[in-house]
Amino acid sequence: MDTLTDDEVAAIRAADGWVKLDALTEAETELDQLRPQAREHPDALQIRWLIASKRGDWPTCLRLAERLVAVEPSRRFGWLHLAESLHRLHRTEEAYDRLAAATEALDPSATVPLQLARYACRLGRLGEARQWLRAAFTQAEESGHAERLRSRVRDDSDLAPLLATGSPGEPEPE
Repeated sequence: MDTLTDDEVAAIRAADGWVKLDALTEAETELDQLRPQAREHPDALQIRWLIASKRGDWPTCLRLAERLVAVEPSRRFGWLHLAESLHRLHRTEEAYDRLAAATEALDPSATVPLQLARYACRLGRLGEARQWLRAAFTQAEESGHAERLRSRVRDDSDLAPLLATGSPGEPEPE
């Protein structure tokens, strides 16, 4: 992967700031200043993905996410963006399968199993959803973010079918 110059790092940071302000044209202008090689850097691709997602351009999101996982397959956000793009294109089963297949190669986090639990619920696979949610809580406990995860789970409409069963998958207190 090509190393970014200080100016390119600054342009990517500026683009990220513009995205957070919903100034998408300005964000694109920042990214357009990058050398062609720098435009393929994972940080630049992620910002382009965010721009496309805010516009609801899921086919473009999918293309960008595919490039992200090709350029840096160990980065979690590429796989999460890939799965979300597929899901938004009504390909939830494929989103689930691709993200599940990548989990072993990714650093542990609560985010990936939580997303898999959400997709499993959408697919009606409550047993799998429960297992993934347990894994998410295990990771959240280890990183000290269990309360944050509990809050996210309570408010997540995708997990409502699992929560309605009364046994969402959170580990029992010891």
